[in-house]
Amino acid sequence: MINRNYILICARQGSKGIKNKNLQKVGKISLVEHSIKLAKKIKDNFIIISTDSKKILKLGKKNKVDFLINRPKSLSGDKSPEINVWKHAVKITDKKLKLKMKYLIILPPTSPLRNIQDILKCITKFKTKKFNLVIMGYKTNHNPYFNMVKKNGNYFNIVNSSKKNFFRRQDAPEIFNISTACYIIKVNYLLKKKNIYSDKIGLVEIPTARSIDIDTKLDLKIANFMYKKKSN
Repeated sequence: MINRNYILICARQGSKGIKNKNLQKVGKISLVEHSIKLAKKIKDNFIIISTDSKKILKLGKKNKVDFLINRPKSLSGDKSPEINVWKHAVKITDKKLKLKMKYLIILPPTSPLRNIQDILKCITKFKTKKFNLVIMGYKTNHNPYFNMVKKNGNYFNIVNSSKKNFFRRQDAPEIFNISTACYIIKVNYLLKKKNIYSDKIGLVEIPTARSIDIDTKLDLKIANFMYKKKSN
């Protein structure tokens, strides 16, 4: 199974913004099923789900997911860093299946509007072997070099100060918001790093419309509206 594309879907039960968020539906299927459906479109896929939810484990079995991880409570809370969940999934999968994964594709359930072309672009970029991590992102109108300030005592200063002053947005360095749509990461890099955004990061740009990250009930309504519009 060395040449498989190992795809991780992390879908915990709890969520502060929306109850059972990963089981909420966009269109006719749940968020976690959107990730499974997309993962199955990737050639030579091997799909892994990490969850603390019995319902999601059942969904995984129903959808013939390759490997299911019953995530411990210590990694299922609101304060559990996602990177630690990824590391746990790698270690458990490698140990139980006697593997040594070289890279991991992560498809969070909260981005149901991305498409297979977006993911394939990430895979292509990653396989140039220039990057430790490839992410998705979209251009932002809020630029820390130009039109964002931070509080400093009783005063406010530009977030990212520079020796050069920028008076127009188009003159400032290009800034992207990180999208949660997809991550592809070298496993040895993941396991040794506390901060995965520290070295040789690649980015694939996607439209803002496909980069939605569902965190609130309003996000869910917007995603359903856009999904319905796309389907018509």
